[in-house]
Amino acid sequence: MPISRVGTVRPRRLTLALVSLVLTGCDIVQGFQDAGDALFPPVKTYLDAPGFRLVEGGYREMELVASSELFLVARSSKEGATGLYSMRYADPQPCEIPDVGRYWASGIFGIDRAYIAYQSTSDRTLHFADERCHRSTFTLPEGDLPPIAVIQPSDPKAPVTQSLVLRSAGNLVMLAADAESAELLLEHAGPVLSGIGSGYFVYHEPPETPGVGRVTAFDYAWRPIETFGNGVRAWGSIGGKLYFEDNDGISHAKPVGSDIEVTSVDEKACALGFPSSSERWVTMLSPCEDADLVLWKDQDEEFVDLDFDADPRALRMTAPKGVSRPDPEKDALWVFLLRDIDWNRGVGTLVVRNLDGEEHVLGALAPFERATVNEDDEYGYALVDYDGNTGTLVRWLPDGSVTVLAGGALRDGTGVDWAPLIVDWDGSSGTAAHLVEGELERLLERVPRRKFSYTDRQGRVALYHDYDGTSGTLSIGIPACPAGAKDCSDRYFRPSPIAHRVHPSNHAFMSQYSDFLPGIAWFTDWDDELQVGRFQYRNLELGFTSIVNDGVGEFLYAGNGLLYSVPFGEKAGIWLARAK
Repeated sequence: MPISRVGTVRPRRLTLALVSLVLTGCDIVQGFQDAGDALFPPVKTYLDAPGFRLVEGGYREMELVASSELFLVARSSKEGATGLYSMRYADPQPCEIPDVGRYWASGIFGIDRAYIAYQSTSDRTLHFADERCHRSTFTLPEGDLPPIAVIQPSDPKAPVTQSLVLRSAGNLVMLAADAESAELLLEHAGPVLSGIGSGYFVYHEPPETPGVGRVTAFDYAWRPIETFGNGVRAWGSIGGKLYFEDNDGISHAKPVGSDIEVTSVDEKACALGFPSSSERWVTMLSPCEDADLVLWKDQDEEFVDLDFDADPRALRMTAPKGVSRPDPEKDALWVFLLRDIDWNRGVGTLVVRNLDGEEHVLGALAPFERATVNEDDEYGYALVDYDGNTGTLVRWLPDGSVTVLAGGALRDGTGVDWAPLIVDWDGSSGTAAHLVEGELERLLERVPRRKFSYTDRQGRVALYHDYDGTSGTLSIGIPACPAGAKDCSDRYFRPSPIAHRVHPSNHAFMSQYSDFLPGIAWFTDWDDELQVGRFQYRNLELGFTSIVNDGVGEFLYAGNGLLYSVPFGEKAGIWLARAK
């Protein structure tokens, strides 16, 4: 933040200003406020540490819940305590819900209340309470958390009768708004699919036909529309339709007004697959007994025979450069497929079919989702020899030749665009890396699996690295470009350290979700037994570091400040440090 120098105000000029204010009839107090804002702009630069204690007592696992107002829920830090405490953020007077195991809490807009659904510590019975600890007498046996859906009223003025959709003893039920009863929606319910129209599709096995899967469509308010399917065993959505495979072949269902229209695609087909994330294509074997691979073009409603063998459920087709609307009947396409598939582990022998129609084996024990081809069709990457934890990252060429780039590569991506890979994994840390022009570049050493890079609202990048399994280094990222690069499209970030011995799970920007304060906060001197440490922060614009408090267990952003808990000792309580 730029700092302006302010000169000394002479008494005579101040007097003239006061006379002017009186003569013009202005509010003197507001005048001083405006003058103060002009001299010292109201930009928050530091935390008023240690702040003030909102409530006394030892608490952990804080969570903010919004209903008609903001509530704070937390657990006791006392050993063996099982209660959950709830309190108004504006006037924290804790009340206790006893015997709480796993729980879920959320407010529902339009109802002006929050729900806390929880299991007891001894079984999976679901109980319900509100933010004021009023417990319902109604329970659900063998309930699952989190809920399937939260029903938000479409009309704030309409009476609200339902609140949550939950799974209980394998059934789907809808909780009443007063949490004193529930309506059975479906027995023996399975997966729920949304995103097709404004409603939901639910797989279930009706008790009158056990083992025979069906699908029931619901609208946005969970009112049933229609039930269809005969032994459904696979489904997926594309083009605003639900495609499904059952005993009658492959069909699709789509919302039409307030109804569901079901259309048969191929009565003799099986092995439903979706080979492209960008095209409206469906693959299948038809007829099933002959295992002939065909592709259905959803948009044109026509079939295309494919001249190679593959399992449609492990098949991906990608258009080459320059082909924006590929036609699988006319255009050469990249094809990735798995053979010798281990469905439980999601791996198999990876085969690529190049643009000349030649097939090449790239490796065994390969996760299908990690096979790619570059935008110029010159080479691609794959992960092979996956052992359930890590694998070998390779580059392949269209002629089938394979080059090893790195070992110890994690299967899951990092979610960080400039460093999407972790290699050299040793069980607790690895090297963050990216791929540039067919080569692997190692960027940041000894990073944990999660949260080694994140960004605030101003675009600043935080880095967490040099992690030894206990603590690591917290840095601010400095943008850099690969050596010899023509542009900076493959930029990365070099670390500029600001703190060492930082605990891995307790660091965050203070302006990550709003323009609260241009800083970053973290914990050092972490006590593994008590699970507390020294809470510190750094103003990234002014460059100073300050200690908020010691013996802190956690912190979270609360709109007008940072909430943090001190679980033990004379300072035990939930504290609020406001920005000044």
